[in-house]
Amino acid sequence: MRATRRDSRGRRLSLPLSGETDDFKGGAALGLGSGGMADEGLGLQGWCRWLLSAAVTALAFGTALMLLPTLLLMYSVVSRVRAAWLGVLERRYPQLEFVRNTTVRTAVDTIRNQGVIALLLTVQGACEPRLVMDSLQRDILDRRHPDGSGRLRFPHLRTPLTQRWGRYAWKRDDAVHFQLDKQVIPCSATFRGRLVTDNIIQEVVSDLVSKYLAPELPPWQIALIPMPSADRYFVLIRMHHLLLSEDGLKLTDLLQLTRTHLQPDYSAVTDVTPVSHLLDGMVERPAAIPALYERVGESVANHWNELVAVYDPLENPKVLTSPSLFGLCVAVLISLVSAVPEVVSGRGGGGGRPAGSRSVREQLAVQLARRGVTAAAWRSAFAGALWRLLTLAVSPPTLALAAGLACYRMWRSAGSMALRVVLIVALEAALLAKYRARSPYLRLWWHSLQEAQRLAKLVFLAPRLLVEDLLLSHRHQPPHHFQTVSLCGRKVVAWSDPFPQDLIRQVAQATGASASEVCLSALCGALREYFRSHGLAVPETVLTTARYCLLEELVGGPAQSSTGGLACLALPVADAGKDPVQLVQEVRARMRAVRRRQGALWVLSSWQLERGLLTRLLPQLLVRLHLNFLSRRYAVALTEVASPRPDHPAGKLWGQPLQSLMYWRPPQANVSLSLTLLTVDSMVSLGVMSDAQLSPQQGVIARAWTQHLRDLARAAGVAVPSPRALSPSPAPSFSSSTPVGVPEDQDDDL
Repeated sequence: MRATRRDSRGRRLSLPLSGETDDFKGGAALGLGSGGMADEGLGLQGWCRWLLSAAVTALAFGTALMLLPTLLLMYSVVSRVRAAWLGVLERRYPQLEFVRNTTVRTAVDTIRNQGVIALLLTVQGACEPRLVMDSLQRDILDRRHPDGSGRLRFPHLRTPLTQRWGRYAWKRDDAVHFQLDKQVIPCSATFRGRLVTDNIIQEVVSDLVSKYLAPELPPWQIALIPMPSADRYFVLIRMHHLLLSEDGLKLTDLLQLTRTHLQPDYSAVTDVTPVSHLLDGMVERPAAIPALYERVGESVANHWNELVAVYDPLENPKVLTSPSLFGLCVAVLISLVSAVPEVVSGRGGGGGRPAGSRSVREQLAVQLARRGVTAAAWRSAFAGALWRLLTLAVSPPTLALAAGLACYRMWRSAGSMALRVVLIVALEAALLAKYRARSPYLRLWWHSLQEAQRLAKLVFLAPRLLVEDLLLSHRHQPPHHFQTVSLCGRKVVAWSDPFPQDLIRQVAQATGASASEVCLSALCGALREYFRSHGLAVPETVLTTARYCLLEELVGGPAQSSTGGLACLALPVADAGKDPVQLVQEVRARMRAVRRRQGALWVLSSWQLERGLLTRLLPQLLVRLHLNFLSRRYAVALTEVASPRPDHPAGKLWGQPLQSLMYWRPPQANVSLSLTLLTVDSMVSLGVMSDAQLSPQQGVIARAWTQHLRDLARAAGVAVPSPRALSPSPAPSFSSSTPVGVPEDQDDDL
């Protein structure tokens, strides 16, 4: 959305709203964004600003190019130093199994602030700890590796975790002392003299989550919380993140969670629809370039097959009847192309060379021998070529005839190519004259050029926009409570009542925003309510990192594609006291600016999440310093979790029906608040995990989020049922000390 005014000459000027201000000052000021010099109409002053902005952008891009060799050298040095240091530690502590991979979580892990995942499930039925332990022992702890080696599938579930000289390591010798009854904790049906009910379950869970895991035990724990007043119980799982990254452990593996929607082949699912999420459209995926690549590949493959059919001795044995130097050279090329895949497959794609594998030279010799390209064939070809040269030299008529044939072939090739170009141009002209459209092939080339230009623009603007968005945006705003609170490392949790997704979609349709933007605007109001309940000054904006995850990736099912990286959001918390519909429009405008500016950040962060880009380039100490600085600035983390399926049956846990589940992404480094938007079974819930220094007001965020959604729906003219009709749990009061009831339909995140 843009406002307009007129200058002294009466010309209309387009001005950005508050959510688009940074974009106007950044990439759009180059004339490469949505605006441009023609739209600004600012005369000489505008040209001067445009030239200055272009110079700064070019300087940032040139600086990034000059830093690339340094980063490559640093990667080489860091990888070798890490390997050497790991070898020293392994020789010094042979009884330990050191963790070889360095991730963002391991870089910022401390003893007081570890990345421990928390998952809460509501199970219908009677709580029987012995059956749970028997199932874990039989199906998880004693499970063997499917390769037939007899190794345990998840050996680290039995071993404690320790640190030596900044590196995580597993205590393999302590596996013999493993006791399952110390990992599965049956809890009492009372908490501080009160029976466990929906009204106090959040206090019970927060009390369990706030306790550190025992360092002498394996870093996971399952707490069984019975509820005498209802035929259900709660299961709280706490697990160190290394168990998921090192062993490839999935939550469904540990819990034996069976969900009927998890199918081995996603192509068999017919009702899967694309999910419109908060970070949808961050980068427009190229479509014409892959299509053009596929088409060119098909053309090259067709020409290669024709070449093989004519010159490959295995396909055409007549090549060796009277061999020529050109034919033998082509046969060598075919043999080399056939040898390379054999070498790669023999090494299994790794860097080592197993016994029995051949080098490229050895495999090439084998392929040449198969085709009969021997020394005798080369001698015959050389003799034939020498004889033809002598014949041409002693016979001028023959030489003239050969030259004429060569000229004729060249003329025929040039004429054929010219005729083909003329036909293509004539066909294109006919299509333009009759159908007003270009041919599909030329249209594909044109779209590929446009996509290449868009990608080049993204790369060129990336260095400057990264610095502006990560370091310079909102730098004059005074720090707020989330950024200045002294963290203790212990965690507390809260969660909201589920809100119907259909109502959110109706609000989104009425306001012209997306469902995720509606939830985000309600979150702005919830954060504002937190500051007010604390008696603190409400900040103008709260800087947040946002990420989207597929539900299938979190619970162990097959995922359709990569979910991408992170984006930096500036939530307009101070504007949350205004009209709710105007707040949605403000959030929508800011999200449009984020999608325009942060495509490079989204791509780079996705590379880090998938391949460990940052942790491979920089030493662990520098990674920790950078992340501690950025997490102090972006002290709130937001994760949106959804599924491509419209319906999500809950499934069963240890043979008992599963009613709901809730996941909390643990905040680390200087992140004090982690928020999770969960969508499952057409219900949306908000999960809150914060540092214990924010307790007990962290529950205000969850309760206020639901209340702001109701206020927004009423302001948009959408009928909202009563709170009791939306959730089976009793509606809590709006005080900061009263816990909220357990949601019925929630899911997990990673």
